[in-house]
Amino acid sequence: MIATAKEVITHATATRPQSDPNDGSDMNYLPAIGIGNSSEFCRKYRDDGLLEAGQPSNMSVHSTESTPEIVEEAPRAWTWAFKKLINLVSETKGAATDEVVKFVMKHLAGTKLIFVVGKTGTGKTTILAELTGLEGLNPGETVDAGTKEYSVCPAIIDDEQYLFIDTAGFGDPKRNDLDIFRDTISSLMTFGPFVQVVGVLFVIGCPGTRLEQQDVKTLRWVQCFCGPAFLRNVTFVTGSWDSHSKSAFKQAYTRMQSLLENEIIKQALKPSDSKRRYHGVYIYHHGVTGGVLTPDAFPGLDLIENAEERKEELRKLIRRRYSELRFKPAKLQFKQEVENRIPFFLTEAAKVLRAPVDSTTVQFMDGKCVLRQVIESHDVPPLDFEQVPDQEPTGWAQGIQNWFELARRVSSYFQEARQKESTSFGSGVQHAWNNIRAWWSGESDEA
Repeated sequence: MIATAKEVITHATATRPQSDPNDGSDMNYLPAIGIGNSSEFCRKYRDDGLLEAGQPSNMSVHSTESTPEIVEEAPRAWTWAFKKLINLVSETKGAATDEVVKFVMKHLAGTKLIFVVGKTGTGKTTILAELTGLEGLNPGETVDAGTKEYSVCPAIIDDEQYLFIDTAGFGDPKRNDLDIFRDTISSLMTFGPFVQVVGVLFVIGCPGTRLEQQDVKTLRWVQCFCGPAFLRNVTFVTGSWDSHSKSAFKQAYTRMQSLLENEIIKQALKPSDSKRRYHGVYIYHHGVTGGVLTPDAFPGLDLIENAEERKEELRKLIRRRYSELRFKPAKLQFKQEVENRIPFFLTEAAKVLRAPVDSTTVQFMDGKCVLRQVIESHDVPPLDFEQVPDQEPTGWAQGIQNWFELARRVSSYFQEARQKESTSFGSGVQHAWNNIRAWWSGESDEA
């Protein structure tokens, strides 16, 4: 349950440049917070930018009143920014009780988080339903009823817990890209202390001969959000290979080969800068045996007749890419930028969403993905970013509040699944799953 009484919030910090704590310059800086008892649940940053349980923390905040008392063990500028965030949380519904935090930590411990991105209609929901076996998974479920569309899908694969967060697509004229990004970061700030971010699935769907602007924007966002070193954890997913006639399959195969020659795709497959080469993204073709596309892969695996085989192919993908990790996931570039005190709207990922697609490109420079203007003549005016939208005072706090409530419900799901001593989803844990879905749709206030 979410409570408004006593709260204890612990937070690990990074070394940051000093600045005037009263100048307001930290308003857009984003601390990655952990919520819990300062003695039992202190955490520190791992190499991948997450927090690790059972380690000393640099800061704790104890609050029994409207304004939390800061126990300062960190640079003044970071303390000020963190206090601002805690005040916002206090002004909404307050933080979680220690009991709830213990519950979430217990049942989310070791969970691997994978973001799922791509525009509407590419088959993200179908793929997640096949992978997790969750019943009633429909497009348009919301984490905040009527506003931002997210599907949050828990699953246990080979006795490992996974959390798939299907984000709303970028580039949709009906939505504000920066609002979507901000809500994604709220989910990262909320789940980050409890889980490990291991990858991104970028669902392209049925490939065309070229990328649409929505796809280009999303791919650039993925590059700048993840950074060059994390791209090895990104998987491109194509689909609909079972829906073609023999001649249409050949045409789709040819389109796919043409798409692989696209410079934007080639950059993601073989990223490099002047100093080094990086491991690029992996391509998986869902609906063909082994996820490997060849001219002889027709007719593909039918959605109905080969349902179990398709499900197993997806689980093999997750097992191969994210379970049998031969390397520690790199720190997200966005996380590095936040630690370096770059305001949210000035991170490279946010710049991608604020800039026009046609006149920009992404370059790899000094271990970072950087947005750059395409200069075709000396008469080209400076790059004009979209104006930063006005923010509600409680925007960040309310987003984190919503995501933490969802974290509690996801924890209940895993608890019930473990109690059933089975990884067969869709039956034994349907009650817990229905609680998550009901809250998405605004039908329930209690789990």
